[in-house]
Amino acid sequence: NECGWWKIKNGKVDFGYTGVSNNENGWWRVENGKVNFNYNGIANNECGWWMIKNGKVDFNFKGIASNENGTWYLRNGKVDFSYNGEVTYNGKTYNVVNGKAQEAQYIWPLPGYSIISSNFGYRNCPYHGKELHAGIDIPAAYGTSILACAGGTVEKAAYSSSQGNYIVIDHGKGVKTTYMHCSSLKVKAGQKVSKGQTIAAVGSTGNSTGNHLDLRFCVNGT
Repeated sequence: NECGWWKIKNGKVDFGYTGVSNNENGWWRVENGKVNFNYNGIANNECGWWMIKNGKVDFNFKGIASNENGTWYLRNGKVDFSYNGEVTYNGKTYNVVNGKAQEAQYIWPLPGYSIISSNFGYRNCPYHGKELHAGIDIPAAYGTSILACAGGTVEKAAYSSSQGNYIVIDHGKGVKTTYMHCSSLKVKAGQKVSKGQTIAAVGSTGNSTGNHLDLRFCVNGT
C-alpha cells in the first residue's frame, strides 16, 4: 500500500515476521512485517542464508560477504555451507570451511598451477639418491610469476649450485618460506614484500629436471 510492502498471512499483515519472503517480483528482506528496501547484507529464512541488495535477494551474487555471524562464501546468492576450499575475491584469498571464510594467512604462490609433482618426504632424487625432500615441487610454465605466500622481509635472494636462483622470506613468528629454481629474481635481500607480490619467475636453475617451483616452509628452524 502507500506505506510500503508487507508480509501477509491469512489475509492479515504479520508484524511479527522478520526474514526473507517472496512475491511475483522476487525474494525480499522483511522486518517487522515490512520489506526493508534499504537492507544490504546477508539475511536468512527457512531455505538458507541469502545476499540482499536494496532489500532484494541477489541470486547473481558469487563471492565473499559478512554478517554478524562471520564471513561467508556465497554462490547464486546463497551461503554455500557445503563448500570447503580456497576462494579469491576482490584481490584477497580466503580459506573456506563449511561455507565460513577466513582471509588466508598464506596464499598459493602459483595461481592456476595446482599439480604437485613431488611431495614432501623421502624420495629418490636424480642428483642425490634417497633423501628427504623438504618441500613440494609445483610444475609451471617458464617465466610464470611466483607470488610471496605472505608478507615479510627477504632474508636471501641469491644463487646456489643446488637451489639455483632462490629466495628466502622471513614472515616473523618463526616462519620462513623458500622459493627455489627460479629463472629470475624480482626482489633483493633486506626488501619488505607483501602477500601476493611477485618475487620471482619459474625456471629450472640449479639441480632441476624441468621448470617448477620448489616451495618450502620452515617453522622454528624445522
